[in-house]
Amino acid sequence: MSGTTYRMMGAGYYNHTLVVLYSNTGSTTESACNTYTWTANNATYTTSGAYAHTFQNVAGCDSVHTLNLTIRYSNIGSTSATSCNTYTWTANNNTTYTTSGAYVRTYTNAVGCDSVHTLNLTINYSTFNVTNQAACETFTWTAGTGTTYTISGTYTHNYTNAYGCASTDTLKLNMHVQVSVKAFLAGPYDESTGLMHDSLRVNGLIPASNPYTSPTYATIGDPGTDTVSQAILAVTGNDAIVDWVLVELRSVTNTVIANKRALIQRDGDVVSATDGVSPVAFNTMLPASYYVSIKHRNHMGIMSSTSSRLNGCATNIDLTVASGVWVKSTLSANNAPGKQVTGTHPAYVMWSGDANSNKNVKYNGLANDKDPILAALGGPAFSNNTLNAYRKEDVNMDGKVRYNNTDNDRQIIINNIGISTPNKVLHQHIN
Repeated sequence: MSGTTYRMMGAGYYNHTLVVLYSNTGSTTESACNTYTWTANNATYTTSGAYAHTFQNVAGCDSVHTLNLTIRYSNIGSTSATSCNTYTWTANNNTTYTTSGAYVRTYTNAVGCDSVHTLNLTINYSTFNVTNQAACETFTWTAGTGTTYTISGTYTHNYTNAYGCASTDTLKLNMHVQVSVKAFLAGPYDESTGLMHDSLRVNGLIPASNPYTSPTYATIGDPGTDTVSQAILAVTGNDAIVDWVLVELRSVTNTVIANKRALIQRDGDVVSATDGVSPVAFNTMLPASYYVSIKHRNHMGIMSSTSSRLNGCATNIDLTVASGVWVKSTLSANNAPGKQVTGTHPAYVMWSGDANSNKNVKYNGLANDKDPILAALGGPAFSNNTLNAYRKEDVNMDGKVRYNNTDNDRQIIINNIGISTPNKVLHQHIN
């Protein structure tokens, strides 16, 4: 043992001091994910085991240290999935994806190691096609159900597309009755040009909302557009808007079964208030035979002379020729339903002058049409005044109500009645 003195007898005498040095032995226990670098020997390990490190300790003795190592492993994996439109990855906090891609989820596994799982996702999509189709009276949907339809409506075809996704095609079929009416209003008609003037529009007097709101013009059968945009009223030329009109469909017994507010252009075309160019559509009416009539707030209404088969393909109804206008036999001797205008551009026009909207034009007597003109100005004391406004009393539709002087409205009425027959009454031929 260290520190012990030994004596030796013999030829001499010696003293020796013995020092005993000791080796080091020890161990360390470690746990790591995937790899572990032991700084004692700078070795990196990837598997569990008992690893020894031999070294000389500070006393110079050979020593051993043992590393008891446990290696735990991360999880690295992938999943491939295909879905229609969306996919919810429940393992990743129920995240929902709508596009294809590689999506990564990081997490700590059961042995405590950071791990990664990749979702290789393919998203296919359903097909939703919408077809807007106009037809006259029948339509066979060959791209869909193969069914032949005879009624307007919205139809669907459900199927599985090439990607295996539930899909739907929609057919919006329009076979609603459409009609292209042509008519002229006598008040603004100019036989030298064959057009009506658009003074109401030029002066900004045409209302955005239609004027046919009284019970006399109650909507029947087919609600429609009751307003017009400023963009439509900004159009000039032959297609400029002259005024609002009311178009009616009548049964073969002359009963009104549907009406629609519409616009009349300078060239006589009656168009939809929706876009200012399309024929007038009756969206609740089925293809059938109808009479077509047109009314105006201060002109007497007229009707087609015969019924016409109307369907989803617009039928032309020309009310600018006398032969195209219906005549009521009991009134034919008194007055025609419209007025024949001569000149460079002769035409059959609707009688103007119904300033009180009572379906006749009258100059003298009770309920005549000249008195409302005077009343609109304020009475006899104001008979020479001019009222700039959108009013029924403005029978020539120049945007000015006048009882006397140039372009007065009273003169229009007496000219229609006949200066030599001022007590005559012109009657509207339709109810």
